[in-house]
Amino acid sequence: MLKKFLIGLFVCVSANAHETAGYLPLGDGHISTSAKAGYIFSCQTNFHGGGAYQDGNWIVGDKWNPNGKP
Repeated sequence: MLKKFLIGLFVCVSANAHETAGYLPLGDGHISTSAKAGYIFSCQTNFHGGGAYQDGNWIVGDKWNPNGKP
């Protein structure tokens, strides 16, 4: 339990340094129904929620760390 707390505390403290190494931006809105540089190509562009009820500790504000996701 203490190990999880310390890891979580480290992630929170590290994330406060705005440009933490390894963190990527979330939700830039770059979704397209055709191939386009810098965009995600998706057949669906309207997303109506229904996902997780809480962010994982690998998500901090508007950034996420793919190395921290289990």
